[in-house]
Amino acid sequence: MGIWEGGGLEEVVVVKEVMKGYGRVKALDGVSLRLNKGQRLVILGENGSGKSTLLRIIAGLELPDYGAVEVRARKIALVPDFIPDFGRMRVWELIALIAEENGLSHRTPEQWVREFGIDRLGDRVKNLSKGMRRRLMLAVSLGIGADLPLLDEPYNGLDVGGRTVFSNKLKELETYILTTHIISEIPPSATHLAYMQDGRIEDIADRGTGVWISGKPCGERSYPFGPKEYIVFGGGEGERIF
Repeated sequence: MGIWEGGGLEEVVVVKEVMKGYGRVKALDGVSLRLNKGQRLVILGENGSGKSTLLRIIAGLELPDYGAVEVRARKIALVPDFIPDFGRMRVWELIALIAEENGLSHRTPEQWVREFGIDRLGDRVKNLSKGMRRRLMLAVSLGIGADLPLLDEPYNGLDVGGRTVFSNKLKELETYILTTHIISEIPPSATHLAYMQDGRIEDIADRGTGVWISGKPCGERSYPFGPKEYIVFGGGEGERIF
């Protein structure tokens, strides 16, 4: 698939024909896309489709075997799909560390942490439940004011309350890339949807036009991810609407 031009606005990320392999496994197979300021992209794909690898390369944590990546963001925040326990560190210590590394007052990330429902700042991070650790990771990562948040399966482990808070916070972000393998987790704030399979971005949909970049109306390009779940622009029974 060629480069997604995305409307000619201010470019934040440009990925050109990126390939990445691990031994005999081809994680990325010629991925190209262009993300502009103000666009909120969701990458939908099954486990092993290459979503996490793509985010790590955009974040600069890994290098591609072939191709090029240009990132024109002042600050990147990557929220990985795993949740570290941070050893013996307490919540307030993590907040202070993140704030210091980003030249912020501790009040900024602390405010986000409290808004995510975490009040016991003296608790050790490792003693928090999985859901609370996920809330903490999202809060401190989004609270640093990054202009390019990279969110890898961010809904994993969140309960209904956490999902509601997080979805509302997404509305405050100007630009982001979010990955998921669950259609119902596509947030309402997303402006574009990419479908990824076998290390390739097969197509990208624009919520505003209702058309895939390939030219097909979204209602004509449905990808089954489970019983009665399809990516469509419509409202029929059993359908998930982007």
